[in-house]
Amino acid sequence: METLGGGWTLIEALGAAAPRAQLYPDLGLNEKELITRGGDLAKYSSNLVASLGKDRIDAIWRVHGERTVLRWRASRAHQRSNCGDFYLQRLNAPKDWSLFHAIRDSSAWSDTQAYIGVSAC
Repeated sequence: METLGGGWTLIEALGAAAPRAQLYPDLGLNEKELITRGGDLAKYSSNLVASLGKDRIDAIWRVHGERTVLRWRASRAHQRSNCGDFYLQRLNAPKDWSLFHAIRDSSAWSDTQAYIGVSAC
């Protein structure tokens, strides 16, 4: 895994035009693409899905727990046409909480979500 800028680890790249059938890659998918392309998001196509998979992503959560901050980079945000970074952190998570699943289900972030903020990229 590659860390970006003091500890960021790229765990997934989900293109906006990716086939729906590939959006829950629980066994991992195109993992080598994450390694070879790294954090240069310009190297990813809009239809690529690459993921470390559920077991590896959840293992990162188990090691770092509440210290884990998820940075979600969107090529366009609903409030503006340029890209945006969104930051999520899950506090007081149950023991069976899954970061992999929570990326795909916003209700998993709890009813008391810790909102960190948005910054333009």
